[in-house]
Amino acid sequence: MGLIAGTSDVTIVVAVRVPTGLSVQQGGTISNTATATAVDAVPVQATAPVTIQVDQTLSASASKTAQSNMPPGEPIPAVPGRAVGWTLGGANTSNTVVDSLTIQDPSDTATSDPFEYLALTGITSLVPPAGADSVEVFWRDAAGTWTSVAGAAGPIPAAPDDLLAGLALDDVHGLRFVSSNPA
Repeated sequence: MGLIAGTSDVTIVVAVRVPTGLSVQQGGTISNTATATAVDAVPVQATAPVTIQVDQTLSASASKTAQSNMPPGEPIPAVPGRAVGWTLGGANTSNTVVDSLTIQDPSDTATSDPFEYLALTGITSLVPPAGADSVEVFWRDAAGTWTSVAGAAGPIPAAPDDLLAGLALDDVHGLRFVSSNPA
């Protein structure tokens, strides 16, 4: 018997879903092609464009921890002459690439100045965010004025302390790191 000639239309609905977590760069138009074949017939194809819409969501995260032998939640004693180490962190948590990522300490310069009692002694480590190839460091003076240390962004040095070259560390009341990839 077989399928009746000229009237054997087949309709199949295939359900698909755009996965969550796509980046903006993964959005756009893609071509979806289906193929039909039959015994003793020439295969045919039909293509339909599908537009994947990914709304841009810009966001960042920040973290700050201090070296401590104290139990969680307990204050960290800062004893005169003894170093206290802070680890600052940040990440681009957007669903797209960004031009730069800024990490600043203190974050609220209007009400906070931890450097008033804690003098900067240096930078011991700097791991740039993925994709960054330059960094510009700014320092804040006691009056609240931010100034670029080098005057412009430069390559990320192997020795992070080089970022503070020529700066009187006792005058520093805040640091801002702007990591970028200008390309």
